[in-house]
Amino acid sequence: MALCTVAGVFDVEALEAELRIRAARWLESGPGGTSVLLGVGPLVRVLARVNAPIASHTLRRPASIPPGLRVVTVGGATLGGSGKSRVAMACVEALTQRGSRVALIGHAYRARPGSARFVQPEDRLAEVGDEALAAARRFARLGIDAPVIVAPSRDAALARAATSTPALDAVVLDGPLQLRPEPASLALLAVDAAAPWGSGEVFPAGDLRAPQHVLRSVADEVVEVNASPRAFIVANEEVGAESLCGARIGLFTALARPDRLVRALALLGLSPAVVVACPDHGPLTAEAIRRLQAAEPSVDTWVATEKCAVHLDGVKLERPLAVLEASVSLPEQLLARISAIGGPVNHQKTGRT
Repeated sequence: MALCTVAGVFDVEALEAELRIRAARWLESGPGGTSVLLGVGPLVRVLARVNAPIASHTLRRPASIPPGLRVVTVGGATLGGSGKSRVAMACVEALTQRGSRVALIGHAYRARPGSARFVQPEDRLAEVGDEALAAARRFARLGIDAPVIVAPSRDAALARAATSTPALDAVVLDGPLQLRPEPASLALLAVDAAAPWGSGEVFPAGDLRAPQHVLRSVADEVVEVNASPRAFIVANEEVGAESLCGARIGLFTALARPDRLVRALALLGLSPAVVVACPDHGPLTAEAIRRLQAAEPSVDTWVATEKCAVHLDGVKLERPLAVLEASVSLPEQLLARISAIGGPVNHQKTGRT
């Protein structure tokens, strides 16, 4: 692994980006992927000890927060599967429903926004990224008036949010747990309710972003996320999970932790007959499309998360697609704290540009 340097010191963000890519490949291959990636034994433990302080440092991401802009950050405890994007969307929805003007800032991972922009439901995946596009489509479906912003950099996205009209009361930043040098107004740590601290070890010995005590110390609140689907969206209509019982399910994923989704479906009595998995955030390859279409005679319905479903734009499938509804219930105590942060400030009311 090449280590980037700046002025003779490690570029920790570049290093973490490289670790994220390698971690995603490992997580997609399951727990046994560690031996394929790096081997087992003392070497892995040594590398994990070396990575721990680096990972801890990158929990606080550099950002220039515009004056007067309140920022809620949402980070995940593990490298994939924590549900941070679902928590970020839930924060936006809660604030909007309480009368605040708020935007979601996405990270546009593996996309090329070109410049800071508002994400529209019809935007191209390659330009805005799957999580931002899924959020924009969710907000549009639910009638939530909250922009989703992506940009080539975090600072560019924050600067665009600061000039939005009508002016925003707050933004929710999906990705970093905390900011520096100025901290976020509220830092939330998303954890999977079934396995909040993953394997309990820092990568590459495990899937934790940083040691547990460091994660807790950086976060203002820890938010448990129940990964069990509550409902599905089929042709823009919400249906209960029971409607799929007895059907032959085909599962499509573009996730780092597809195993968690399979387990969540099993709790509902749904066992996929076919699983077509792409790398985390894609891309959707011609081979994957071929496998999807070849599997159609074996399934009655395809299932995908909101994030995964956007990768199927333009793919001709004969079977219907059931998209997992991604709601997260936030505790009342947290809702009160979020609402206080998103309280209105002295804004001039004008139309959004």
